[in-house]
Amino acid sequence: MAEQLPQIKQQDYEVRLFGASFFRGLWLHAKSNDIFIPANDGFGKLQALRPYSEAQLIKILQPYEQTMMPINMESNRQFERNLSMFGEAMMDYERVHGGKRDSISPVLLEIQKDLSDVVQILNLQGISSEGQKLSYKIKVTFRDRTHLVVSRVDILEKIHL
Repeated sequence: MAEQLPQIKQQDYEVRLFGASFFRGLWLHAKSNDIFIPANDGFGKLQALRPYSEAQLIKILQPYEQTMMPINMESNRQFERNLSMFGEAMMDYERVHGGKRDSISPVLLEIQKDLSDVVQILNLQGISSEGQKLSYKIKVTFRDRTHLVVSRVDILEKIHL
């Protein structure tokens, strides 16, 4: 479809993939007049597979982004706080059980079972500062049903890989 656009015949474009907060698509980059073709409707803000100029896209998305930016920033801060709680729980577990880890970074969470609307059993994987992969079965309690704010992390057991 992009090859059939009249602009393509006027100048060369570099094909890139584009991802924004709520849509993904094709970005045809040129010296001027970039073209964006979203793969989805961007939560009703865009028409999928319709080409947009950079100016059109900014005009449509800027009001949404200005509204969503504070929400997204707080969500990112909360995500970092949650990661910190997971890391601290792993470090505490290792200290209590004789581990000598300088630091452990959480890298993967997999939901295993919902115990209630606010409590889940998960597998938590991390990597130590020495590069060792570690895995734990944990119980996570969230502040509410949205599962955005972790209020407690209990490591139930270490899973030996």
